[in-house]
Amino acid sequence: MALAQLPQGLKLMNFEMNYQGDLFNSMGLGSYNPVSMRVSVSKTNDENRVGDNKLSQLNDFDCTTLFHEYIHHLQNVSTITGLQHHDLQISMWHNARCYIFDKSHKKDAAPVSKKLALDAMHKTFEYRNSNKNILNSKDTLILKKIENLSLLISAMSGTNGTVDFNPVKLSFIQGGNVVSVNFGIFEFQESAANYLEGVFCEKILQPPDRFLVDNVPYKIIHALKLHYAPNSDNEALLPIILTALQSTVPHKMFIYLLYSLIAREKSKCTCKEICYCDKKLDVREECEVYARKLISLQDVWVEKVRNQIFDGFPKEDVNFGDILKKITNSIISKVEKRKSNPFIEIDFLEKINHLNFRDEFYHFISENGGCGYYLTDSFSGNDTFLEPNIVGEKVVFNYNNIGWLTFEAAFHYTKLHYFYDSNNNIELKTPTTIGKCPLECYCDHKNRLPHNCTPQETSSLIENENCAYQLAIIKTQLCY
Repeated sequence: MALAQLPQGLKLMNFEMNYQGDLFNSMGLGSYNPVSMRVSVSKTNDENRVGDNKLSQLNDFDCTTLFHEYIHHLQNVSTITGLQHHDLQISMWHNARCYIFDKSHKKDAAPVSKKLALDAMHKTFEYRNSNKNILNSKDTLILKKIENLSLLISAMSGTNGTVDFNPVKLSFIQGGNVVSVNFGIFEFQESAANYLEGVFCEKILQPPDRFLVDNVPYKIIHALKLHYAPNSDNEALLPIILTALQSTVPHKMFIYLLYSLIAREKSKCTCKEICYCDKKLDVREECEVYARKLISLQDVWVEKVRNQIFDGFPKEDVNFGDILKKITNSIISKVEKRKSNPFIEIDFLEKINHLNFRDEFYHFISENGGCGYYLTDSFSGNDTFLEPNIVGEKVVFNYNNIGWLTFEAAFHYTKLHYFYDSNNNIELKTPTTIGKCPLECYCDHKNRLPHNCTPQETSSLIENENCAYQLAIIKTQLCY
């Protein structure tokens, strides 16, 4: 089962390893783990709120944090980009365990599994260290240059060249300095969530940047808008952002669409001095058509992903395989739903205001598959949380189900087998220790130790005795 069948002709970019996977949040107001699909929100005050729905306990500002993290969830579970990430994670797990633990592997098959495992890891997208040391991180970004822009445009339009998944090099002026930024898939996702959060804040009369977050990765899209469409309102770019997410290279698709659409508007310009043509930017209708085409272009690949995952788990497997199949079906069905309405986020934002947003937000989550979020309370000093606040039907994302916890632990355990060697190349080998269990805050197993639970390796499957992490080890080591 060689997973991660990527769209033809495309290569993906390198990334650095970080299991926790919480999309970058320097303030700690909230987080989203794209592997476990867990959302967490940290309360910013100690008031006790009551109300009719699961969002009532959040104040208005905390709702903006939840909205940001929920946008990450939609990126993960209802887009081509999200399905791609899911497929790559499974490939990392499957091919690493085949290479390390499958004793029945034919001699010539082991190198193939290793190559597929390492390729999948290189192709997964996360935040890069190269962006973390930028000077004046909160000073305004002024775009100076997009490197190789003409090559990007010609490749994306199909005129000339090939498309790869490498980040785009952007040069900005910031605080009098020239800074270089790598704009890849992760940076696009984070900046897109921040941009939509800004529109959400405008609608509910909240300050859009109360805690002045870093420009990188949060405000890259905003900086590109200031350069290409300074006179348009913020909502004008939403169709472009959401269309790009239905591409396998959303960061490049966004630049291509933004540049091409603005260039088209300016080609019709009759302004004598200062140009305000971008003020009338309205591209929703044509972006809807394009988004549907982008999804349909991947129909064969999507079906191939589904078949490979289902063929890999032909038997009932409640503690792992069934969860993977259920998640896969859920993501694919939500991607298919986007063909009829690619811009559910825009429809939601258009009908909210500061009076109705809480109820509308609750319905928006419920109507799009539901989600659970964990509320951490820094005021009480207690960050332990076992049960999520479930919004909508608790169907797919049954976070504390033993199968879901096993699925989450399996990816953690697998990633422990990926190491950088002395030449900064990634290698596969067995780790010497597991360390603290990542499920500690969620697991309610009878043997759970609060605050410092370390999973014990085992190859013995004992009914009602194995914790989720032990089950994950057994699954990964092929001990069943």
